[in-house]
Amino acid sequence: MKFSLYTQTENQPLFHWVRRELHECFDFIMHEPPPDEILALLEGADSIRS
Repeated sequence: MKFSLYTQTENQPLFHWVRRELHECFDFIMHEPPPDEILALLEGADSIRS
């Protein structure tokens, strides 16, 4: 079963909420220099994914 946020209409509110939260996070990251703890978390996440 292929899952898509775009075709699951019941998940639209959740999708929009997540997208809004992500935009707020990215806005914060773009306007504020990220602390070392955040950079360490991002580096850790990258190493886990790869």
